[in-house]
Amino acid sequence: MTQKIPNPPLYYVVGQIKFAPILAMDEYVKQIQNLLRQKGFIHFETHEASQLTFSTSQKNETPPEPKVIRATTWLFSDAQRASGYILTNSSIVFHTTEYETHDEFIAALLLGFGIAKEAANISGLERIGIRYLNAIWPNSNEAVDDYLPSNIHGFNFGNDRKYALSEAVFETNVQPLIQQGVLRLRVLQMQSIFGYPPDLIPIGLNPQNKFNIDASRPHGLIDIDHFVEGEMIINIDNIKSQLISLHKEIHEIFESVTTAHAKMSWNTSK
Repeated sequence: MTQKIPNPPLYYVVGQIKFAPILAMDEYVKQIQNLLRQKGFIHFETHEASQLTFSTSQKNETPPEPKVIRATTWLFSDAQRASGYILTNSSIVFHTTEYETHDEFIAALLLGFGIAKEAANISGLERIGIRYLNAIWPNSNEAVDDYLPSNIHGFNFGNDRKYALSEAVFETNVQPLIQQGVLRLRVLQMQSIFGYPPDLIPIGLNPQNKFNIDASRPHGLIDIDHFVEGEMIINIDNIKSQLISLHKEIHEIFESVTTAHAKMSWNTSK
């Protein structure tokens, strides 16, 4: 069992398992909700949103035609709204603003997937991924650069810098279901109100108190997204091993993009 970090920079973590679409998922939601409620996820919400899609003819002779469809998302959250599940017709997500350890996180993701799998008879996987958001929130006598190695400090011309971004995408060697993963690293430095990337909002969850900040000041974000895609046969032990393999690479790259000062500040240097 991994140890909990005393002062973690993590403020939002998402794990996703994507499967072949089940258009009748709404027929199984009642059973899924009841089972998750018994596990402590007592809050339930249904969200509907419009999505714009484009369809083409089989002969591809005409331009794509736009079409608006209604997409339903089901949310299941715990009593504190610190952790929960997001279910769609083709995926289940476990997300949390109160991350403890990767062992507990992976176990929770597999719990929700197992319940959905049995209820809806999920038969094949298409994507497995984990995404970590780490906040760099320096003290008054520190700078964001104190937490990052010099090769990702970005441009500095002596003027007040409002925004900087370093980004890279890597192919990784992982296992066992899919051997080639994709890892995307984004390191942002900005002077603004603390928040979340526009594509990753914690719907239905509350932020940790220490990250519930509405003041504008210099801070940073380490955003690490690691996933595999492809047809995968469902085996819970193999899915767990795949998630552990994804996490291992995330941990290694996090270590490489943070300084000794950062690790001491977060008490991660163990």
